Amino acid sequence: METGYEIGPLTIGNDPRRRYLQRVLRPGDEVTVVGDSVAFPDAPVGEVKSQIADGSPFVVSDASARRTALRRVGRSAVPVVFGAVALAVAALALSPAVAALI
Repeated sequence: METGYEIGPLTIGNDPRRRYLQRVLRPGDEVTVVGDSVAFPDAPVGEVKSQIADGSPFVVSDASARRTALRRVGRSAVPVVFGAVALAVAALALSPAVAALI
């Protein structure tokens, strides 16, 4: 069920193009885990005795901690730059109207 909408470069709600990347981890592979977990002692035999905390982002990455952080921040940088440019354009467009009021 899609709960988001795309309008041009903007996404309202959850991203309807949500993508997942899945890889197999083998014993000895190095990973970086970012996020909070809570104890889950009632897990069935053979499963991990913890679960992802509610509302917490949880990432298992095949990259270093620094590279994982750069990946996460990089996805946020594009919308922030787009917003700053839109704000600057709006300020320039409205500056004559504000000057006329003063």
